[in-house]
Amino acid sequence: PNDVWVLRWAAWVCRWIKEPALSLLFWRRVLAIEPDEDGYHALAQAALQEGKLEEAECRLAELRNHNPKHGEGWLLSGILAMQRDRFAEAKTAFERAATYGANLRKAKLGLGMVAMGLVDSAGAWELFLAVATEHPDDAEAIHWLLRAGTALQRWEQLEPVLSHYVSRNPGDLSLRFALAGVFLRLNRR
Repeated sequence: PNDVWVLRWAAWVCRWIKEPALSLLFWRRVLAIEPDEDGYHALAQAALQEGKLEEAECRLAELRNHNPKHGEGWLLSGILAMQRDRFAEAKTAFERAATYGANLRKAKLGLGMVAMGLVDSAGAWELFLAVATEHPDDAEAIHWLLRAGTALQRWEQLEPVLSHYVSRNPGDLSLRFALAGVFLRLNRR
């Protein structure tokens, strides 16, 4: 039926049963009836994942017109700007994402990636270190910290963070290998 409440419910059910393509069909029907920030967000996220950057940008603009303080929308805007090498725009988007209640871990990682893109390895280091400290088992944060630390040649500071991570996650072979590389840089064969 053309009942917005039922269509939203159907979209959420599709998400829970892991049928995202069906969910998008329902969100499109909702948006044909009325504006909906969850619908704009879902369609923008899907377009971004499929590499349809123009469509993602259009949906995010609609989302911002409907709710300019949608944190997760700003997070997607930051990712989109990064994919287009618009680092200043991405920085602003990630800062707004953090301000408006988006996933803070993702916003900080985004800001760190922007700093790396702007060749500010020291700023990136601080952001990635904060995330790695707050989330010691976050492999993505550790990988980015490793990139920034390598650019800065901060082997002494990397060693305890990597050692702690590897002791808690011994099955992560890529970071075990990275730790071995750090030990080599420190002449600790």
